Amino acid sequence: MRIYAYPRLYELGFHLPPLVVWRLTVERRILQKIKPLQPRRILEVACGAGHFTRKLRDSFPGAEIVAIDISEKMIRYASNRVTGVKFKVADFWTLEGKYDLIVVIGLFPYVKDMKKGIEKITSLLCTHGKAYVTVAGPNLYTYLHRIWSRLVNRTPTYTHKPCRRVEVIEPTTGTYLMEIRAVP
Repeated sequence: MRIYAYPRLYELGFHLPPLVVWRLTVERRILQKIKPLQPRRILEVACGAGHFTRKLRDSFPGAEIVAIDISEKMIRYASNRVTGVKFKVADFWTLEGKYDLIVVIGLFPYVKDMKKGIEKITSLLCTHGKAYVTVAGPNLYTYLHRIWSRLVNRTPTYTHKPCRRVEVIEPTTGTYLMEIRAVP
């Protein structure tokens, strides 16, 4: 059974403690960072059920927002809940295009090679672009997530330390929020 095949159950899980505390803390911090920006093109990677996508749309109503996920059911669910956003079933590694702002919440536990992941994100940024990425550090949440992923999703997860190429903005709830800038 893959939890991503059940979007309502997935979304419900993020309304239960401690996940709701984690999600709201991370989202609040990202919104504080991106509020002063004026992006024209926004990419949200691993949008899931579209919860943060709605906040992006509300914060930047004039921007073109593309939200991707590898789960067709998640994309269908999110597109029925959030309007004004281009939802796509897509693999992060095959993406092309340039974006002013990229937001990645919760993808990196599934990325084995963080350096390659950061390089891929950097390749998608416009020259003035910024990306905000969450990376789970070693903590209780990460440990529980690893057990959950192996039992429910049958997917391995990875713990990362923020790499030197990015600025660690804040270790929030055991999760690092990193700001990545385009390399000129």
